[in-house]
Amino acid sequence: MTITEPTKSPTSTRTPTVPATAELTLFELTMGVTVTQGIAIACRMELPDHLHAGHSSIASLADAAGAKADAVERVLRLLQTVGIVEVVGDGAYRLTEFGDPLRADATPSVRAWALMSGSDWFWGPLGQLDACFRDERSGFEVEYGAEVFDFLSQVPHAQAEYDAAMSGVMSSEASEIVAAQDFSDVRQILDVGGGDGSLCRAILRAVPWLTAAVLDRPAVVEGARGQPSGPERCTWHGGDFFEHVPAGADIYLLSRILHDWNDTRASVILQQIGEAMRDDGTLLIVEQLLDENQRPFTPLCDLNMAALYGSRERNRSQMADLLATAGFVMDRVVPLTSGRFLIEARRHV
Repeated sequence: MTITEPTKSPTSTRTPTVPATAELTLFELTMGVTVTQGIAIACRMELPDHLHAGHSSIASLADAAGAKADAVERVLRLLQTVGIVEVVGDGAYRLTEFGDPLRADATPSVRAWALMSGSDWFWGPLGQLDACFRDERSGFEVEYGAEVFDFLSQVPHAQAEYDAAMSGVMSSEASEIVAAQDFSDVRQILDVGGGDGSLCRAILRAVPWLTAAVLDRPAVVEGARGQPSGPERCTWHGGDFFEHVPAGADIYLLSRILHDWNDTRASVILQQIGEAMRDDGTLLIVEQLLDENQRPFTPLCDLNMAALYGSRERNRSQMADLLATAGFVMDRVVPLTSGRFLIEARRHV
């Protein structure tokens, strides 16, 4: 988290932020959970959407949000310090380009992720990080006595928030995947653990000759059936990727799946794909890679993996070693603007 100096404009009434001492900056960093909640409540109020629609005064925003003016002003004050909104006149606010992805209809949109990050069910496991490192258990197991996917299957509103968050962060990468990967001779892809199929559907829209299939838990598949994707081009398989992966696809896609599992379990997934895949097939993986850049995004995700799944992010060498356990060779690695990487692998034959 970085606290920025408020955006200045000729009509701004705010004074510049005073230079931060190390003590003040560290205080701000340790209050990152409050920033998360402030952004989440702004999204619950739909403030980014109302600002985009032309509401600029506190009174107008409060009326549109159905909230108290004092609450709106206090949230806006925080959003300004982190660069999400700016003051453009006496009492008038505007959504910045930086804050635009918090709109519901933005592309990409991180609104659903922000809402999930501010949910009460999501916070508890993150507070168990010390137990995760000490006992090698997930925060969900410590907090709720269940692993994350078992918990989600029992709490419908949490499952809906989780699916929406994953959909929001995945669909925006489809254009990058299409640009980075040659699909000219590809006819079918299988999205392993593809959730509601958001990524798969986005790829189908960009590559009109493709067909696709999505494999996920039966309850997830049942909820995803019937969503617009061209039903004749997308089929659904309810199942368990630890036990069976359907054969016949040209490309098998694993987007943010391997980092959910430890090496032993991740290797089983890869082995199932290896058994289903032809010798000339391709495995595409979308994951973070540790130590590839200096941004805090991947180390933050690494700690999230420990708390939420009892797992971890991997570096390039660890990913190559994991692939090798299932008979795969890493061919190439392409950085994506999301901070993740597209990793292409093939069977070692």
